[in-house]
Formats: sequence, structure tokens, C-alpha cells
Amino acid sequence: MVTIINEACAISPCNTRFAAGGDDGIIYLYNKESSVSLLTIYPAHMARVNDVAFSHDGSMMCSAGKDGKIVIYTNTTKHVLYLPEFKLPVKDYGNLFEEEIESNLPKMIEVFSLVWTCDDTRIVCASSDYLVRVCYSHTGKQY
Repeated sequence: MVTIINEACAISPCNTRFAAGGDDGIIYLYNKESSVSLLTIYPAHMARVNDVAFSHDGSMMCSAGKDGKIVIYTNTTKHVLYLPEFKLPVKDYGNLFEEEIESNLPKMIEVFSLVWTCDDTRIVCASSDYLVRVCYSHTGKQY
């Protein structure tokens, strides 16, 4: 099986690891100290990984996906801290016919990019609904 790695790549602050996101929704974490070797894989998303980023202290990593999710990991325990799903507000469609409702439903929100704040307590992300969101890195809750 061949995995296509897209433009989602990041190097850890200590310059010893790098992460690459695949079109298959998986993040590949590599060790680059002695020779490049695959450390582990994270099945992160149901669709393409759009962006990956390490926290400034290197203890956490996060990813943004076409599936509308941000996934936050600790690099030492390989544990998913939180998987927030960003959704649009519910709209009242009144007495529209079913076909009209389907054509007016919001499309899935895709998270394009993300960045850590300087103190690593929050993550800022940009998405396909033209909004910028901020969430806490340890809880995933929106700011």
C-alpha cells in the first residue's frame, strides 16, 4: 500500500522528529536523529490531513483534517487528549420541502491550518466556513 503524503509536514522544536500527514488520514511520525526511521503512525482523521504542528516545547502535536476535526496528541504517551468537532449553528428551515432543505444544509467544515500560541495553551485554526477558532490545547474546548 502506497500512502500519498500531502503538504502537511512539521519538524519538532528539538529538531529530532518530524510528522507528515497523509491523504489517508494518518499522521506518520519519524525520528531523524541518526537515520530517518518511522517511529509510529497515528490514525488521526477519516479524510486527508491538512496540517500538523508541534507545540513550542515539543511535548504535544496536533493535526487538522478535511473531516473537520483537530486532533491533539501528547508525544510521550501517544494519547489523544481531545477530538473536538466543529459544527455550524442549527438553522431553522421552516416549511421547506426536503429537496430544498438538502440544498441549504451546511457542508462539512474542513479545518485547513492550525498554529500553537506562544505558551502552548491554545491552538488557533482556520476553516472552510471562513472562521478562525481558538481552542484550549489540554481540553479541546473552544476559547
